[in-house]
Amino acid sequence: GLTPPMNEDGVPMVSSLPLKPDGEILYDFSLPQRGLYWMHSHYGHQLHYGLAAPIVLQHPQAYLDSLGVQQDVIFFVADTFVRAECNFDYRLYPEICKGQRIPDDWANFDVTVNNRSVLDPAVVEVQPGSVIRLRTLHAGAMALWRISWPKELGQAEVVAVDGTDVERGVFVDSIRLANAQRMDVLIRIPENTKSNGWFPIVADRITGYYVQGTERTERTGMILKTPGTSQGPPIPSKFEGKLDGWMDLDLDRRLRARYPLSPKPVTRQLSLRLTGDFTDDYGPQFSLDDRRWYNFPGRGWVNKRDGSHSFGRIIQSNIPCNAECEGENWRHGSRCDPEWDSVPVDECPFFEPSDIPPRKNLYPLKVCDGDRVELTFVNEGAPRTGGDSHPIHMHGAHFQIVAVNGTRLENGPMRDTAYLPRWTNVTVAFDASNSGEWLIHCHIDFHLDQGMATTLEYTNDEKYCKSRPPPPTTTTTVTTTTTTTQEVTTTTTTTTKVVFDSTSESTVGLGNAPSSETVEEADGEDEKRKLMKDEPAAPVQGPPASSSSSSVSVIAVAAICVCVVGAILFSLLFKKKVQKEAEGALGSSESFVVKGSASFGVQQERNTVRRQTAQKV
Repeated sequence: GLTPPMNEDGVPMVSSLPLKPDGEILYDFSLPQRGLYWMHSHYGHQLHYGLAAPIVLQHPQAYLDSLGVQQDVIFFVADTFVRAECNFDYRLYPEICKGQRIPDDWANFDVTVNNRSVLDPAVVEVQPGSVIRLRTLHAGAMALWRISWPKELGQAEVVAVDGTDVERGVFVDSIRLANAQRMDVLIRIPENTKSNGWFPIVADRITGYYVQGTERTERTGMILKTPGTSQGPPIPSKFEGKLDGWMDLDLDRRLRARYPLSPKPVTRQLSLRLTGDFTDDYGPQFSLDDRRWYNFPGRGWVNKRDGSHSFGRIIQSNIPCNAECEGENWRHGSRCDPEWDSVPVDECPFFEPSDIPPRKNLYPLKVCDGDRVELTFVNEGAPRTGGDSHPIHMHGAHFQIVAVNGTRLENGPMRDTAYLPRWTNVTVAFDASNSGEWLIHCHIDFHLDQGMATTLEYTNDEKYCKSRPPPPTTTTTVTTTTTTTQEVTTTTTTTTKVVFDSTSESTVGLGNAPSSETVEEADGEDEKRKLMKDEPAAPVQGPPASSSSSSVSVIAVAAICVCVVGAILFSLLFKKKVQKEAEGALGSSESFVVKGSASFGVQQERNTVRRQTAQKV
């Protein structure tokens, strides 16, 4: 969700080279955002393994006071699958999988909140009568999650999605998150908790298979506990009852961006079709505009028989040459994967599992610097199985949800990940102001692994950039409605330095918001000057005009397998010891630090680092 320059986005083979074992890369860029973000590997199956960590860019205290927040609680939910290459791709990794598939049954997943299972959940102490900001983040590989809490806590008020603030006044009974999405909500702890101060916050996997709902599913969670409360009942390891079907877009229709895009004519309209299907035992074969593109080195099939008709031919697929599925493939051919349709069947034995280098994306979406872009994602479903839902994430920009199924929204939320149920289209708008080539992909990792990705490329082609025909509606219209009483126009710029050090482990220390001494006063009344020092920065897309800026150095160093241990004990990370350790690396700079090993994946190594990190915390 962060918007650095392209060369610091960290996507292997698109914006950078992979981080080698024992390697280090320094990132140094400015950030106007405040909110909950995260980082994770984009290499191979490493997100399946849990290679991820939260990044918190804290709001200034004045904004937290306006919300009434006394405490932040991170809820970092993840589903991880070790040895993901031995699921649908097991034929391509004979040296690892030994010809045996490890199916993606949920018994083979680790389902955690803050790196703790439902059998040993994290317990966070909260005060009676206090308001907590529950900051939820979906860092998992495949599941959709419904996050809920006891009825005694009442409804929660949504205050941010995907790291961007929304207007107040929208309340929910539960939170539904697709992969990579985030949501901040305000929850009030009851004043009188003598009889019961034990509050499970649980995440239930939404399996529903579209509409029917489910009566039993995977569950994980954490506990909120008031002082003096004895241990309450454990969280059941399975949800028992009736869950609704899959997620819908009702909440996106209700939310209003606090800092929407400014009104501006639309100069570029693009569309991207979400295509492909499930293929029997070979798993998901989803694509964008009927094309698959792999942005990292992987495995595929190469014809190594010299003299054969298709010698040297590369097919990047986990499906073998002679595989056939029920019915036609999505290009109306007979093979299970249409990539094989042009290969003679008698040459199938010549293809062997082989390493495949990354290849340039030949079909990027193109924009020009300065464009106001409207991009419509179209989930076509699939005629044979119905297809799947897809959370589509775009690097390099936040976008505004401006239409769902053709119906325009008034001030829809700013996001970086749009959820697309089957047979749905969502239109997003953004300003093309961050030049480079940016990854767009489905954030369900098995879908990305099979090539459900493309890029957004800025071009200087004069003819293309001049071809800006006005669409039927030539302006993205937004209306700003202020619901808080202390509003001040300002932008705070943060310089972030992220150091990946693969030689040691550390906790994640999160710096406080900039002190008032670091912010220059703006013109205006005395009260505005007073408030501006603590006013949160607007999101990168379309905040009000700024009258001040400041620079704060933030360093991130995290244990690769820390993943979420820092989030587990988020409240501890503000303690002086962690702050002093972080400041020791940069003098008096405010900082959060992320250290870890790039050679990641073996369960034993993960557990060792987890133990060492927990001891250090």
